[in-house]
Amino acid sequence: MVPLSVWVYVLIFISSNIIYVSCTCSDDSLFLIRSTSSNLVVDASFPTITLQHLDGYTPQLWQFKQSRPGVYFIINNSTGKALDVADDNETLLLSKVDENSVKQQWFVNSNGRILNVGVKKNLDVVGGKFTVNNPIRAFPNNGHVAQEFVVKEKRTCN
Repeated sequence: MVPLSVWVYVLIFISSNIIYVSCTCSDDSLFLIRSTSSNLVVDASFPTITLQHLDGYTPQLWQFKQSRPGVYFIINNSTGKALDVADDNETLLLSKVDENSVKQQWFVNSNGRILNVGVKKNLDVVGGKFTVNNPIRAFPNNGHVAQEFVVKEKRTCN
């Protein structure tokens, strides 16, 4: 029997201004992070974290592992490494999970912004250019749509 793949939006619950990522399959559910202004998704195929067309391969799939209420490690399914912010406080990279590193911890806001706890910057599409291979970075909140993302669960459960 071939598993049925279904795409559904992640439920986000707001309780006392804390946002919770919820899924319907299990704690090991996989997610896509999609720019709200394009059909492009966050991809870790290259040394740089970039926007790519959706192909569903593992570099585009992420796990959200809770660090504390509302705060998550975003772990790439291909590498098992966490989305991290480099020493320049802007460049994104993948690093071995370090539960003490606040630069690997992310808060998913109800407004579509994904904020890094350590550097207090949002995921951001560089230059607001929604094109394939354009890098993603951590950047101060500027209210631009380049900082708005949708987290979608990729369901493969019954």
